Amino acid sequence: MKFLKPNYIQLILISILIISYKTSSLAQSIPKTKPVDTTYIGNNPYKWSVRLYSQTKYNRFNISGGSSKRIFYTPTSKLSIGLGASYYNFFLDLGANVNYTRKSDTVSQTKNFDLLGSVYAVQHILDYTFQLYQGFFSDTTKTLSGLDKDPKTFRQDLRIFNVGANYNYLFNYKRFSFTAPFTGIQIQKKSAGSPMAGFFFSYYDLRADSAILPANISSEFNIKANISEANILSAGLLGGYAYTLVLPLHFFITLSANPGISFNIGDAKSIKYYSIGHPATVSFKLLSRNAVGYTGTRWYGFFSWLADAYYVPIGYGNHLTYNTGKFKFLVGYRFIKDDHSPRKRFGLKGF
Repeated sequence: MKFLKPNYIQLILISILIISYKTSSLAQSIPKTKPVDTTYIGNNPYKWSVRLYSQTKYNRFNISGGSSKRIFYTPTSKLSIGLGASYYNFFLDLGANVNYTRKSDTVSQTKNFDLLGSVYAVQHILDYTFQLYQGFFSDTTKTLSGLDKDPKTFRQDLRIFNVGANYNYLFNYKRFSFTAPFTGIQIQKKSAGSPMAGFFFSYYDLRADSAILPANISSEFNIKANISEANILSAGLLGGYAYTLVLPLHFFITLSANPGISFNIGDAKSIKYYSIGHPATVSFKLLSRNAVGYTGTRWYGFFSWLADAYYVPIGYGNHLTYNTGKFKFLVGYRFIKDDHSPRKRFGLKGF
């Protein structure tokens, strides 16, 4: 089965990001014909804020050949630390990566380019993913055989290309804001929730120079699970619910569950190529955004977690599960109050 080459997919993603940016900018700069309920959502009355943050992203996967047979693959972790600033509804964060591994260990280090972000434009929520990873640890500590004396092995030849997007529409956007817990620009004054619905797509390309299962445990899996390549194109529908609980003293907790039904086509290679479905497989996907934090008039901060997981059958009783996501910790401070803010003309007052 032939798929779009990565360079074509990059052009498509760049086009989507440009359109998303323009849509977000337009939504933030034009008065809304249907304003939000200001008893539930408020905008802070300050022009500027500065922010300090740390963030780590991940892209991991596992292959299972039954309920008790599973092998995990994880990259080396990198922590990003940086500074940011915001002006009204526009913000920019800049950071640098800090490696957990020793500088002398040049062999077992993952090389990656990871673009994973979100656009929050009132009722429209867009998450986009563009990831290139090379180098993973294979972890057999969770297999039940106990035969592997060296459970973690680094595979420098293992490469992943992952591109995709999730779109959701918030139905109760007048009273519930995703912008508040994940950017700190808005303020959720009262507890509220919202159902949401949307769609997604993903292209996942996994490649290695040889079969990816360690030789000493490969006999525990069927031969079709010992792949050296997988190319999976997925698309489907999303639905779910999100809720923010506003606590005393300006603290809050935001939880969401956004499951989806995924239709998958593609192929994998063990000894030779084979199709993962005839013509397609149907599987489960789960997207979740969660945060806990503090939203004061000047000081604000939060810890957030975004997780996106696909559970894809690849034929012959085998499954490929791949997960992407990020953890972020942020503390910010607002300053320069604007008593003539355009928000006040539209009834969007802070507190």
